[in-house]
Amino acid sequence: MILDPPIIRKTAQAAGLALALLLTLLIVAPASGAPRIVVEPSAIDFGVMEQDLASEQSVTIRNDGDATLLISHVSSTCGCTAAEPDKKELAPGESTVMNVTFRSGKFRGPQTKYVKISSNDPLRGTLDVAVLADVFVQLWADPMAGLRFRHVVAADSPRDTFFVASSEVDVLEAEPIRFNDELFAVETLPAYQGDPRSVGFIVKIREDAPAGGFTEVIRIGTNVSGKGYIDVDMKGDIVGRVLLVPDRVNFRYLTRDHKTVRTIGVRSYDENVDLVVTAAECDLPGFVVKEIIKRKKNFYEIRLEGYPIEDGDERAVETRGRIDGALVVYTNVPDMPQAKADLTYLLKM
Repeated sequence: MILDPPIIRKTAQAAGLALALLLTLLIVAPASGAPRIVVEPSAIDFGVMEQDLASEQSVTIRNDGDATLLISHVSSTCGCTAAEPDKKELAPGESTVMNVTFRSGKFRGPQTKYVKISSNDPLRGTLDVAVLADVFVQLWADPMAGLRFRHVVAADSPRDTFFVASSEVDVLEAEPIRFNDELFAVETLPAYQGDPRSVGFIVKIREDAPAGGFTEVIRIGTNVSGKGYIDVDMKGDIVGRVLLVPDRVNFRYLTRDHKTVRTIGVRSYDENVDLVVTAAECDLPGFVVKEIIKRKKNFYEIRLEGYPIEDGDERAVETRGRIDGALVVYTNVPDMPQAKADLTYLLKM
């Protein structure tokens, strides 16, 4: 029987498809001698937890394949979760335990994180183990991380707001019971945004607050039974209208045969100021102001150059090799016409 050309073409096409399917199956199917990772249970539920607690459970990792299983890496999607298997190389049929720790921290409500196990399993190179928890909170603050005041000018009286809330009382009573009153003034807002179970707080930086970085806590006392107070973090840095960066330089040990060059920035974070550096002076022995450069609006650079004094100099002998001085920068800013950076270097005596 002679087949028509169309039939021949269809037969060839069918044969080609069958061959392609066979090749696909050969590629996808694991070769003999492959490991196979199995994790039991496939998820961990820590149930209901309170804040700032740590709990640990374990899972079993088993190699159901017929080649050695190599666990190359274990990671988690959150720093609150840690996991490490007892063994990272499993023979066929062998098992190991992996302990998983979850820290509830300042979380609130249902949480889902993942532990990721990377191995040489050809079909499941990365396996996710779900980590579940429900963090019960009697009293919480929002924002959870507290307030951040970055590069604020105290004279501007910067302020920000947080609130505390509870589902345990019909009407929340709350007031600040401990805070640094040299830095902050705190105003209480009952029934914050119309919710009687919330109380808001406006935190103001005092106009006379000292410059520098700070890490503080405002403690809020409440009428919530079993949870009488909550601490809210305050972090930030208070700067003048003109800031030298850095405002303290230690050159460490210097040698006479090597010229030292250092650049100090002059910056204003006040957008209403058009900063002009009018002059700069350096009284660190051996050093001078070489150049004043305006880089952009409200930002200058002061270039210092010099050599250390001789170790026999009476100033070095008197201070046992510690040489101190300062850079003074003069500006057009009325309430901060001068800014100073402390300078130090050491001599080997």
